[in-house]
Amino acid sequence: MAELTEEIPKTLLEVGGRSLLTIQIEEFNKVGIKDISVVRGFAKDRVASANFSVIDNDLFSETKELYSLYLAREHIKENTVISYGDIIFKNYILNDLLNDMSDITLIVDADVDPVSNDKDFVCTNTPYSKKLYSSSVQFNKMSGDLKENEIHGEFIGLWKVTKNGTNIVKRALSELSERKDFKQLTMADLFNHISSSHAIAVKYIKGSWLDIDTIRDLQKAGDLFDKH
Repeated sequence: MAELTEEIPKTLLEVGGRSLLTIQIEEFNKVGIKDISVVRGFAKDRVASANFSVIDNDLFSETKELYSLYLAREHIKENTVISYGDIIFKNYILNDLLNDMSDITLIVDADVDPVSNDKDFVCTNTPYSKKLYSSSVQFNKMSGDLKENEIHGEFIGLWKVTKNGTNIVKRALSELSERKDFKQLTMADLFNHISSSHAIAVKYIKGSWLDIDTIRDLQKAGDLFDKH
């Protein structure tokens, strides 16, 4: 499957006539989230709007996603939702996330292929089950190289912090920024670092989201939102 070209940022790829970024912002607005900041890198001049503020990562070609989060650290405040820019998801997922009162909460899709490549696999203290319902699930670790029997789901790139969670994340970012390889660190490195001393909650979902990496994914996205 051919990868999408880099002629435009992934956030500006269109699904049903709307860019991924527009879809995300509309979903945030529906639940009352209006104060939105976007970290932009490649073709940054094409990512601009009166509906959000921007933070420039001019080292985008040589850094990973944790560095972008670090640049936006002053925008992480009480009850902040953080999302990758190349995902779309159904609205109920965002509502469930906002209703969780844990300091740090990750959305994890339990419907995952354990032999897939380039995934943020998550191991928790409790595998997905319908019997969980309101029971709490705790993050153990995240990696693309977990053993199959350790994989309980995939982090979709959507998470939230409370006021206390904000302080925990900012402190962790400060600590990790001292590492020589900081620019190459990922969200997995952040969560694994935090989980050594603070609990991270997981909310399971089963599908209803997409990571836009291939033309096929983009076509699926159109189908998903036609039915939304």
